[in-house]
Amino acid sequence: MAHQNAMRFSHFQQVRKSNPHEYYTPKTQAQMAHAYKEQGHLFFDLGGYHH
Repeated sequence: MAHQNAMRFSHFQQVRKSNPHEYYTPKTQAQMAHAYKEQGHLFFDLGGYHH
């Protein structure tokens, strides 16, 4: 079950834009993979997209 304060795709995109080096670290990539695994399609909080 996804938590209300879980990190979503938009958070990681913000990191990618503001600090690309941090985004591409193994730690951040692992966090992103874990968040996707936990949340499934809800991870992708893109506006206007409905599955």
